[in-house]
Amino acid sequence: MTTETLLHRQIHPSCIQNGRVTSLAFNPSKEHKYLLSVYDGDMIQAEASHVHYTSVLQKQSIGVLVVLKSECDAIHLEARSAPEDFAEHAVIDFNCLTTTPEVKMSNGQRERCAGILRNHAVTRGWQYQPQQS
Repeated sequence: MTTETLLHRQIHPSCIQNGRVTSLAFNPSKEHKYLLSVYDGDMIQAEASHVHYTSVLQKQSIGVLVVLKSECDAIHLEARSAPEDFAEHAVIDFNCLTTTPEVKMSNGQRERCAGILRNHAVTRGWQYQPQQS
């Protein structure tokens, strides 16, 4: 993974309100151990990640947005490979500020970081959306 690696994020339909992607799409929950699941763009393209997510994992996604690893680095979030679930799996770790691992993020800090990532992704635009029938 390099600083320019695209991190493909699947967007659940519930993360769209009034036609806009909410920051919830980029804010991992305690249930997910504050790890945001993404696909490593060095290993898989946006469309293929969507097909895998919806067909193999049988989860819902209305499309794919991306952030760069460098955008995570800029706000002190660690993006790393996490191939335990499948080879192309990666995570963005919201557990701590990477410059000071002993300092845990507050809910407000996580929300702020999620909003920043969402803004980057929305500005970049949809990388893949399936045809609507």
